[in-house]
Amino acid sequence: MQNDGNKILIGSIQRLLRRGAISHLRKIMNKTHAADLSVAFRSLPLASQHKLFQLIEDPEKKGALLTKMEEDAFMDFVEELNIDEMAEIFEHMPTDDVADLIGPLPEDTTHSILEKMKRGDPMRSRACSSIPTIRPAASWCRILSLCRRTSPPPRRSVRFKRSICM
Repeated sequence: MQNDGNKILIGSIQRLLRRGAISHLRKIMNKTHAADLSVAFRSLPLASQHKLFQLIEDPEKKGALLTKMEEDAFMDFVEELNIDEMAEIFEHMPTDDVADLIGPLPEDTTHSILEKMKRGDPMRSRACSSIPTIRPAASWCRILSLCRRTSPPPRRSVRFKRSICM
């Protein structure tokens, strides 16, 4: 259900798209919260979504927008993105969100994205290296255990260890 603010946003975006007012659209895309943009994206055709997505400058906002898409829309949308752009977006996202998004992608796409991520941040890629083996049917416990396995456990104080043992 759309509230009045979302209806106004959708109407403004559609009007600016018809006019070709790219600079105004860029301002709206960069100032609007990703949750509000995701509502607007659902009401637009795929070509318009791609045009608007390219206007967003912040990779974190792009990642947040991708996480809010439905899986079918996400798969259609990702077909138009190149591997470099996807890797850059995924590098700015939490590992669990990357696991959610990368799960339904084809294996070759997944491997290409992870290879690009390895070049950028070796520690981050180590944390994500087990993601290709996780498919959508995997449980959250499995995903978290794989992510935790790549990072050292937190240091515990002696007092904390004693309180657990007692």
